Amino acid sequence: MLLRRILSPMALAVGLFPQAVLAADPPPPVIEKVEIFVLREDDGTFSKDMANAPDATIVANDENGFGTQLLIKAVLKAEPNALYENPPVVRLKVTPSLFVEGGPKTVENEQYLSFFTQGGRQYRGILIDHGCNDFQLEAWVTAGGKKVSEFKKTYSVLCGD
Repeated sequence: MLLRRILSPMALAVGLFPQAVLAADPPPPVIEKVEIFVLREDDGTFSKDMANAPDATIVANDENGFGTQLLIKAVLKAEPNALYENPPVVRLKVTPSLFVEGGPKTVENEQYLSFFTQGGRQYRGILIDHGCNDFQLEAWVTAGGKKVSEFKKTYSVLCGD
């Protein structure tokens, strides 16, 4: 009788355990798009999105002001209400074209993606100093140690009149 009391809950737990193990994470998120904004020095406002500017040229000054920093955002899309037991990772990396002493350095950021709300989107970003220097932007999502989505593009930065 005592043995039956011990074994019954164990049998129940063992019977349920394989179902929990078989429950897989939802499909990993993908990079839907990238957005790039100039942060204006004089009033703290942002420019319009320049990620898809002609010739991939970011204009750091216009009639609304000048900025030495860029806000770069990856827009990630996943199943609404996705919850990850093994969180995918998003990485953003900005590498300047020219390495000048005291100038912009490579900036890299890594963040885990544990869940997505009912909207199915998340935004991950970094703020960089561009130093009027062209740069390469790389963004990628890894899940289970494999790249599942990536974005790579080189941008020019135009400063001055």
